[in-house]
Amino acid sequence: MGLPAQGSVNSSSRWPDEVRVVGARSHETQTGFTTSSFSASLRLAGVVGGAGIWRSPQCCWLGVEENKSCLGAGFLLKCCSLILIQTMKPLHWDAINPITGTPFTWDDPNLRWGSPSYYLEPDDAGFVPYATPVPVPPVKKKKPFHRRAKLTNIEPTPTKPAMSAFKYNTRQGSQGGYTTSAVKDQPIGDTELLTHIATDAATTPQIAEAVLRGFVHHITHCSAGCIYSNNFLGLLRFFPTSGGSSPDPDGFQNAADINADIAITLTADVIRTWQETLTLEHMGELGRVLPNIDSIISQANGALNKYTPGDLIQIRGNNLKFDRADVQQGLFLKPAAGAEVRCTAYSDIEPQTFTAIVPAALSGPLTARMVAKINGSLRTFTYGTPVTE
Repeated sequence: MGLPAQGSVNSSSRWPDEVRVVGARSHETQTGFTTSSFSASLRLAGVVGGAGIWRSPQCCWLGVEENKSCLGAGFLLKCCSLILIQTMKPLHWDAINPITGTPFTWDDPNLRWGSPSYYLEPDDAGFVPYATPVPVPPVKKKKPFHRRAKLTNIEPTPTKPAMSAFKYNTRQGSQGGYTTSAVKDQPIGDTELLTHIATDAATTPQIAEAVLRGFVHHITHCSAGCIYSNNFLGLLRFFPTSGGSSPDPDGFQNAADINADIAITLTADVIRTWQETLTLEHMGELGRVLPNIDSIISQANGALNKYTPGDLIQIRGNNLKFDRADVQQGLFLKPAAGAEVRCTAYSDIEPQTFTAIVPAALSGPLTARMVAKINGSLRTFTYGTPVTE
């Protein structure tokens, strides 16, 4: 084995108070000295004749020149060329026994008290072997017994989003029975609505407004034909619509004549999902339903509250649908002087509009009265503005 770097300790250097021999080699016999031979004798040993000592943190090498003697306690070492010695293990408070793995005790037979105190190791003279401890099996802890409740097949209640109240009124329908109408809240301002949209979209109100304006601009751009979608993002449907009324197929001259429009609606899936979040709040029943005339327009010249005898007029309003075969229903016109006359020629009878031909014999200011059967009874409405030629 290799030696550490040589030191310069001379014969006057003192050994540690407690040392033990790790190994020795004889120059003459090439046999090793026993450890126990030197454990006691080297305690008071000195160095004779210029020996050199090589030191390391835990041990040192003693080199003795040939034919020199190393004396200690009356013990004579001859022709010793190399001896390896190591200091005894010092004893400290709370030290752990490296053999048993437990702290040292006062009655440990391998402890040596002094200055300094130390403990013996298995290779040291006087070492007393420790009894091998019998391993104690760990105590198995019993789990406390708990009676479990009998499991039952309980279906979890699905969590629904917070419900919104949908307010409505009931009223008699124009064709009998009852119908409903939604009760509207206060109109919302542009700034407030854009703020809500921007919050939901995690953006700014300015960006939300720009996107909405861009969407409307694009769907109203019909230079190459009006675009449409039946399922835009699974949310919207938009498509062009038209209507209007004319006695002549060539009577439609502009977009207003055909009532050109663009319908924007939510998809059926969105409506169905929204309906599932609603609770209903009935706000009461509205009054008696009557036919109602909003305006009378001459089809000859488009003038409001004008007519041409023997020509068409258009009636606009609500709850205007009636049975043309029933002579008690329909549009009745009364001149300033003379009897009331019922119009007999009608077309396009709808709840909100119909057309009629003014009897050719009538002239002058006329008072219009509308009669329709609603919920089993004849109900009358008199238009407040006279219709003139």
